[in-house]
Amino acid sequence: MSVEDKELKKEELTKIYSERSDRLHTVQQLLKAHGLYEKMLNM
Repeated sequence: MSVEDKELKKEELTKIYSERSDRLHTVQQLLKAHGLYEKMLNM
């Protein structure tokens, strides 16, 4: 595998990681908001 191929693969993996990280953060925030909503309903 050439240096250029390695760089392209690294960029591709970085992009995938970034997308998944953003998606995970969004899901965590939604779960947090849902938990607060449920807590408010039980007051």
